[in-house]
Amino acid sequence: MEIDGPKLRRLRERALMTQTELAAAAQLSQGRISQIETGAQPVVPIRTMRDLIAALGCTLDDIERNEEEICS
Repeated sequence: MEIDGPKLRRLRERALMTQTELAAAAQLSQGRISQIETGAQPVVPIRTMRDLIAALGCTLDDIERNEEEICS
């Protein structure tokens, strides 16, 4: 699945979380969060997507990159 990195960053900041805090909540490394947010690693396993959604209390639509955004 493909994550929209800038959206993830905005959601994290809105939740008043640091990358380190989000990483701990989603059981990922801080470096992995950074890679996802900067677009260096936009494609992630479904489990990672699920863990990020749970940690942020958001929905799949909130962080998934959709085709309309990719084409525009």
